[in-house]
Amino acid sequence: MKFLYIILVAFLGLIEPSYSQIPSRYVYATDLAKRWDEGMPLGNGLMGALVWNKNERIRFALDHAELWD
Repeated sequence: MKFLYIILVAFLGLIEPSYSQIPSRYVYATDLAKRWDEGMPLGNGLMGALVWNKNERIRFALDHAELWD
């Protein structure tokens, strides 16, 4: 039985995933937001940034959770 598991694991190691089935995790935007409330929020729950366009310049609003505690 142990030999069967070893063979099974060896064959599973040879199988390659089909990369066409793996969803893309990238975010694309064709144009930047014109107002801050339309900006794209980026972050991990502790730190964050808001990105938007104002007067033909890219603006970043950076924030950290401990600033609000």
